[in-house]
Amino acid sequence: MWPDSTVRSPGVGLEASFLEVLEGAEDERPIRAFLSEWPHLLVGARHVLGEIVLEGIPCGPDRTADFAFVELGAGSMVLHLVELQSPRLQLIDAYVEPTEPLRQRCQWLRDCSQRVAGARSALCSLFGPWFDAGSTPDPESLRIFCKLVAGRRAELSTTRRRECFTALREGTLPECSVRTYDGLLEEFAPVFRIDSNNQRGIRCVTRPSHAS
Repeated sequence: MWPDSTVRSPGVGLEASFLEVLEGAEDERPIRAFLSEWPHLLVGARHVLGEIVLEGIPCGPDRTADFAFVELGAGSMVLHLVELQSPRLQLIDAYVEPTEPLRQRCQWLRDCSQRVAGARSALCSLFGPWFDAGSTPDPESLRIFCKLVAGRRAELSTTRRRECFTALREGTLPECSVRTYDGLLEEFAPVFRIDSNNQRGIRCVTRPSHAS
C-alpha cells in the first residue's frame, strides 16, 4: 500500500494522484485502497442511497465484489457492483484470443450477476440501515449492474486486438460491463473536473458484520 501522502498530497490533483497509484500498481490492491478513500469517483453524478458505497459485498460462497452502491431513480433502484482486477492482467494472448484469466473473470462476472439477482432480499437488507425509516423497498424492483475493471488499453494496440476485446465485452450479459482502467479513467474524468474534493461527502462503509 502506498503512503497516505500519495492520496492526499497538498497541491497534487486527485487525477494525478490516481494516475500515480495506477501506474505503480502491481495488482489491484492499491487501487482498491485509493477508491476506498475517494469513493465518490465510483458514484459519479448518480443519486446514491445514503451517500454511501459498501465494501466487500458477498457474491457467492467464495467471492465478494469490491464495491457496491444503490443508485436511486424515479421509482427504480439499481445495485452497482464493481470488481477490480490487476491493471497488469494480460487481456489478449499471442493468438489474439482473450486470455484464460480474463475469460475466468468474465465468467465470474456473469455468475455473480445471476447469483446476486437471486438474492435481492438479502442485498436489500445489507443496505437497510440507509433506507428511510418505515420504507420497505420491493426487492424485485432492484436491478443489478456488474462491472469488471482489468488491464490497460495499451495492450489493445491493433485492430484485431481491439475487435477481440470488443467481442468479449459484447458477449457478456447486458447487465455486465468489462472495462480497462483507461476506460475507468474516462468515467472518472467529469468527477475529477467537478468534484475532486468529494463535496458530496460520499462515504465508503464496510458492510455490516452481521451480514452473510
